[in-house]
Amino acid sequence: IIDSWKSLIDYCRLTIGYIKIEQLRILYLNTKNILIEEDFHNFGTVNQVPIFPREIVKRAIFLDASSLIIAHNHPSGDVTPSKSDIDIT
Repeated sequence: IIDSWKSLIDYCRLTIGYIKIEQLRILYLNTKNILIEEDFHNFGTVNQVPIFPREIVKRAIFLDASSLIIAHNHPSGDVTPSKSDIDIT
């Protein structure tokens, strides 16, 4: 269960926090915030990763997810969102 911001951050740090290239992961949740599925959506370079919203929404519908979390790492260690991060969000 992802029941808090801290548990989400801890989980993301464990799964993608130390990878040397950017990865985009999608966590699909049910109504009780229990993880239904986690997808590795894409990988990129040291400072960018492509995202395809249509494919994310299609997968969420297929899984009957009630919510989703999109997460990616910053290999530089600087977690400040880039302009591209803000634009796509």
